[in-house]
Amino acid sequence: MVDGWQSLINPKVEFSRFNIRIHGITRDMVVDAPSWAEAYPKVDGLLSGAMVASHTNFDFTALANACSQCGFPRINYKKWIDTCWLARGAWPDLPNHKLVTLANHFGIEHKAHDALEDARAAGEVLTLAMNERCVTIEDFAELPGEFITTFTPRKRTGRVATPRVPRATPAKRVVQVAPRVEPAKTPAFAGIPQEAAFSAFLHRIGIR
Repeated sequence: MVDGWQSLINPKVEFSRFNIRIHGITRDMVVDAPSWAEAYPKVDGLLSGAMVASHTNFDFTALANACSQCGFPRINYKKWIDTCWLARGAWPDLPNHKLVTLANHFGIEHKAHDALEDARAAGEVLTLAMNERCVTIEDFAELPGEFITTFTPRKRTGRVATPRVPRATPAKRVVQVAPRVEPAKTPAFAGIPQEAAFSAFLHRIGIR
């Protein structure tokens, strides 16, 4: 990781105690933060037409819901990769495939529920999974469908499954990390060409 961008988002709604216990972000912390309407153009510019990845589909649904509530078009990703499902395929014998479990198993330094930390850890998990199964980002780009949860194409069933978009407030935090990878200097990301990015709200692997 050689460069990054991050911002808190003011959702303009009440904060629940449950969410605060998880991510530690309070209303006072976002008073001066941009709204999703203000942040959307930058995020859309970064992600539109790009390969994107996140650990579970929470980020996908949070973004979709935030866009819907603001009346904005959904961001037009090239692909969205679910690294949790890839981890299940790469290491089926692990007790579970939570990001913190994978980080502990592979010795990845990780502070849970910190957006930048989640971003970096998810990126390393993705790279390890690709190396385990001998695939590349280009291989994922060639798979059918937008939402990628497997290393190989699924059989056509006549029905296209899409991630469910739960009711949720617009995301409280946006983190965007865009490293340019040099394999010799950054072994953990050796399998990802060009630019790559990962985050707690947005995990982006960009191939343009």
